[in-house]
Formats: sequence, C-alpha cells, structure tokens
Amino acid sequence: MKRALLALVVLAGCGDDSPPDGCRFLDSDGQPDDRVVEIGTLVSGTEPIEERFTPWADEDEQTLILGFQGGWMVQPTLRINALADDPASLCTTVRLSNESDARVESGLELARESTRVGDHHYFGPINNLLNDEVDGLINADLTVDVQVITERYSSGDAVTVRLTGGT
Repeated sequence: MKRALLALVVLAGCGDDSPPDGCRFLDSDGQPDDRVVEIGTLVSGTEPIEERFTPWADEDEQTLILGFQGGWMVQPTLRINALADDPASLCTTVRLSNESDARVESGLELARESTRVGDHHYFGPINNLLNDEVDGLINADLTVDVQVITERYSSGDAVTVRLTGGT
C-alpha cells in the first residue's frame, strides 16, 4: 500500500513539481544537443547562485532526505549552460530516471520553467522520491539520469552517487 501511494505521489507530482500554467510537456523533436547539463545540489544562501551550486560527481555521497509525504528522496538541481540569445526563462520538460540495486521508484517527468541566472539555466530542486523505507537505501548506489527538453535544445546527463544515512 505504501509503495502504491508513493508511486501515485511521484506520478501526480506535488508541491513545486506540478506544471505551471503555460508550460507543457515537450518531446525532443530534433532540437540540438548542444548544452552541458549538470546534476547537483543548490543550497540556500545570500552568495551568488554560482557559488551555491555543487555538481555531483560519480561516487559522491548524497544524504537521503525524509520528505513531507513520508518517502525518502534526494533533491537534485539541474544547471544547464545558456547561450547568449537565451531568454530569462524557458518552459522545460525534465525526464528523470533512477537505477539502483536498492528498491527505488523508476523516476518522474516534470514540466515547468527553468530560470536563467548569468550563464546558466537552473531547474530545481527536484523532489526525487526513491522509497518509503530508508533501510535498503543506505549505502546503495543510485544512478540518476536526466533528459532536459526545451523548444531550443534537448540534452542530458547521468551520475552515480552513494546514498548515505537519512536526515
């Protein structure tokens, strides 16, 4: 029952993961793959956003977070390089998939605006719900694979991190 509820929450979206008015789900119909996508962590603070974003690297440790719905998650943010003529925001579709030896949800699809700050567009943080039981997740490897689609480009990235004890 818990797994079915978690899957419903992931598929339905909740909170800031729901599509805003005006953004729709997009398909990659020949857009160029000319962008660098980074999966990482964006922390709150007063420093410039470039200083608050930390890209994830393979084998990095990521701490599990207990979500409001009772599921365990990680919260990646995506940073995508912007071109000189890119607007301040773009309607963006993100397809995120999870792979692990541990039992994890397969992923999710989101549609909302990415925001340009300086030389990058940012999307997130994403509430990437993994499982309702933390025990099997601790010390498991998780591969997060993302595809980012806008009307201007379609690019992606993947990273494998080690999950650590939940907070």
